[in-house]
Amino acid sequence: MPLTPAIVLPSVVRPARLGVAAAGILACLSLVAAQIRPLTLDELTSKATRVDLARVETVEVTRDPKGVPLTRIELSVESTWKGTPTNRITITQAGGTLGTRRVVVSGEAQYEPGEEVVVFLTPNSLGEWLTLEMAQGKFAIHRPNPTNAWVRNAVLGGSPSPGGFRPPHQLPLSLAELQRRVSEAKP
Repeated sequence: MPLTPAIVLPSVVRPARLGVAAAGILACLSLVAAQIRPLTLDELTSKATRVDLARVETVEVTRDPKGVPLTRIELSVESTWKGTPTNRITITQAGGTLGTRRVVVSGEAQYEPGEEVVVFLTPNSLGEWLTLEMAQGKFAIHRPNPTNAWVRNAVLGGSPSPGGFRPPHQLPLSLAELQRRVSEAKP
């Protein structure tokens, strides 16, 4: 899923009520916020405190102490490729929808219950786990059959399905190849 800029506004605020100048300023600010430098697998691995193969169990939106929506993603860890092994881990990220209030963080990883993923994680100052470099730190796993598993995130990987030209960073990336490259890159 490509990173796309978006104006980050609670859903109760109607953009039509904003002045044209204010909407333009917000759009420019969101474009700057969504621009990130794509990282290589080696860079992701070296920056990550942990890398896990996991299944998304739950996605729950709560409020932080200031009332801002906060999403917590509970994962069941199948194997740990980097870091201290554990059987469960919770990822925290800003944003989410609670009632009529919706906060969207452009470029943030999206998680769905039941989804199988490889996550590159780093702790914040509170010790909560964050997806490293937003959507770049989450690889969705696609299993077209029991013997093949392909991974892809917002920047890297893809499946071997036939098609036209692909840039080098979107060439097929198998789950086994991702695991091999992570184990070779970690310190």
